[in-house]
Amino acid sequence: MRAKLLFLCLAVGGLVNAAATVKTYAQPTPAAEAEMAKYNPGVGKDFWVNYRLKFCRSPVGIDCPYIDIGTHLKIDGLVLNQAPNNIPIFDPYYHATLDDGHAGYFSVTFLSFLSAISPAAAAAECKRRGDPHVGMKAAQVEATCWGKPEHINRKESARGIHEQYVYGDGRFVYLHNGVVTEVQIRAAGRQR
Repeated sequence: MRAKLLFLCLAVGGLVNAAATVKTYAQPTPAAEAEMAKYNPGVGKDFWVNYRLKFCRSPVGIDCPYIDIGTHLKIDGLVLNQAPNNIPIFDPYYHATLDDGHAGYFSVTFLSFLSAISPAAAAAECKRRGDPHVGMKAAQVEATCWGKPEHINRKESARGIHEQYVYGDGRFVYLHNGVVTEVQIRAAGRQR
């Protein structure tokens, strides 16, 4: 009986010591909490993927398949990426859940790959605003679905001011004295 009791005490003592050797991470330092605070506004919000996004099964970047453009996700948490000595290593990770129930992580640096506007809502708004067309004024062009150009090439001559609004993706709007004279979409091989 004594041997059983002694064995039981040693076994319990061993379990207690084993539990004490399990490595736990300390709470984030105030500096780490301050670093994370700037990313908190994204938590609890819905987003849609604009560029293919690596969506990892764990915050350490293992098993990271891409999720496609247009995928909806909800950010539901923020995880500090820190070493066991409580020193932040890299940027924190967002934890998010997809519509199909899959959950995963992505670096906060990829928040720019997401949009808070659903593709359906963006398409409806774009359709409502329309595309630029000949005869519009400069301000009207910027109010269209195309918005403000990436840059403007401007040339002044005796005949007036000529501007080329460059949008990227082969899209251009040409203005003469502030009025659209041509809309060009090279990628689609058509002009208006």
